[in-house]
Amino acid sequence: MSFPVVPLVDVLARWAYSEISDGHAAKSYDPWPGIDGLRDKRRRGVPFSDLTSDDQRQLAANCVDARRGLMMHLYGIVSFQEQHLTKSQIAPFLVPENVSGFPSMVRFDEFVETPSPGPDDARSENRPYTGIPDDPLTIGRRAGDHVLVDGYHRAVSFWRTAPDDVLIVGYVPFVPTPRGGEWEIKGAILGSDRTEYIPEGKRDRSCQIHRYGFT
Repeated sequence: MSFPVVPLVDVLARWAYSEISDGHAAKSYDPWPGIDGLRDKRRRGVPFSDLTSDDQRQLAANCVDARRGLMMHLYGIVSFQEQHLTKSQIAPFLVPENVSGFPSMVRFDEFVETPSPGPDDARSENRPYTGIPDDPLTIGRRAGDHVLVDGYHRAVSFWRTAPDDVLIVGYVPFVPTPRGGEWEIKGAILGSDRTEYIPEGKRDRSCQIHRYGFT
């Protein structure tokens, strides 16, 4: 199955559109001019694809400002691929410290089992998963690992209530297919003789990322 590739600006715009009217972070968008008109469209069920290009650019810009604390996990990503994900695939996604409240990153499957500090926290989500939502999860990167950046309430609902064979959609950092038989493997090590070499474990991991998008 071929999945669409989506540019970063569209992912940011969709992220903002998913939370400007009723998300727990909706108030973060209050200062921006024109936000009331966009909220009205969201409440009326106007699809993202029907928004004007100006609307989409404004949403993307507003997302960067409103969610500045998470933008580091999207650094260097140009585009994403829309993928259908299983529970086993989202389990190892890392949860940032400013989402979990912990001093270091934790895996998503560990995060969902920890106590919720309040009703707005994703760990308090108790709505059943009724099918693939219109708004995909957003996945970033940190030191080569995948980070769940947006969509926590949807992800928790999916994790807790969906059957194991059901899927959820996520925007995963896109790894383009190399051309001309060439491979790009990040992180070569410079030896004492100034020669670059790639450890076998890193080479294998890079091959897995290229083939599957995950290790």
